[in-house]
Amino acid sequence: MKGLLIKDLKLIMTQKLFLFIVGVISCYLLATGKAEFGMIYTTMILAMLVISTISFDDHDNGMSFLFTFPISRKIYVMEKYLLGIILAAVAMAAGCGILMIVSLAKSADYTMQEWLSAGLGSLLTASALLSGSLPLQLKFGAEKGRIVTATIFICVAVAGYTIQQVVKAASIDLSAAMEPFLQADATEVAAAVSVLAIGLLAVSYVVSVAIMKKKQF
Repeated sequence: MKGLLIKDLKLIMTQKLFLFIVGVISCYLLATGKAEFGMIYTTMILAMLVISTISFDDHDNGMSFLFTFPISRKIYVMEKYLLGIILAAVAMAAGCGILMIVSLAKSADYTMQEWLSAGLGSLLTASALLSGSLPLQLKFGAEKGRIVTATIFICVAVAGYTIQQVVKAASIDLSAAMEPFLQADATEVAAAVSVLAIGLLAVSYVVSVAIMKKKQF
């Protein structure tokens, strides 16, 4: 697995200009008071880099060559999820560091609630994106995987907007249902988000392993 991680990190580092642009945009968002969006944006972009490594592996029958080495399909899938977790952790750590610098410089004033919201939001974003995209990418390949992933996320967004409009039109009050979440303290919210993120990744990992075991190269 160590070799696979080194390979993928070297592939990612070939995109230095792209990473630099993402870093500049993220710093700007954080410095202008958009902490939540800045950290979620950075985490989402870095998670997409994990998906791009599968495209590199799959190019020109690369998978067939890759599995001539002493690695199992299960280890291959595990490495992709581990890489995603590492990149998400780097994004969160970098974001928190920038938030601290910005707060000390007083160019923007962030509360503890905003810090927690930004960190948990980026954690959920990375988990949802990796959990949904990796199995599809492994199942359909680079090109079809992107199309299927984009289609699913668009459908989810449309469904969410539709539900929101229906609730609004019907004058349904969801405040009672949301009350337990609003009254929960920071520790309970963090624990709930962590459990949800781990659950999503665990289910996705099992599905991805099953997909890889059935693939023919």
